[in-house]
Amino acid sequence: MSYPETPLRLAQRSGRHPEAIIMWDGPCTTTRGNRSSIHVARIPYALDHVGDDIPDGWRDIDPDACDHCGAPFDPTTGRHSGSMAIEWDTPSGNLEPGCVYLRDHYSDHCSGGWSNCEGPHLMVICPNGAEWDVDGRANNCGLPDDTTHRCWVRVGDPQHPETLHVSKDGESCAAGAGSIQAGDYHGFLSRGVLTAG
Repeated sequence: MSYPETPLRLAQRSGRHPEAIIMWDGPCTTTRGNRSSIHVARIPYALDHVGDDIPDGWRDIDPDACDHCGAPFDPTTGRHSGSMAIEWDTPSGNLEPGCVYLRDHYSDHCSGGWSNCEGPHLMVICPNGAEWDVDGRANNCGLPDDTTHRCWVRVGDPQHPETLHVSKDGESCAAGAGSIQAGDYHGFLSRGVLTAG
């Protein structure tokens, strides 16, 4: 599928709200073109709640359908949990195509098998809605046992997304020639823009 060029924008957290997460047996074909073994629905509740604790009530919420594929809820295999969902400074309140942010908890430990993370990983929302960990390991990494190279070498300042660019210039592997394949989106991050896939 072809997607339009998508300029990047910095996404900032603007709040939190309680959310019921309900999962049940699939398989589910998500809007991102990936396959999953479960269906998922996320439903906000207790929107007047103040604080970081998860209020009661999430066990009593049943969805109508899967958020991704629309399959009806199956209460015989359903599993519930409660969470605090992050709200973002976007029109929808959710991360949208072109949003970039730093995943803070990755600054405490390396993700992807690296031994040399220098801070939080840069996350980018692709034009199809798939989330890309720019500092992560590619699925087709050419050096899967190496812990120091980067599959995508990024330059630029996440606080100024128009400066962000990825390539293979640096300690890297042969995976993808610097491109990203996320579900049905394929393209490049070049000078603050996700190219058409």
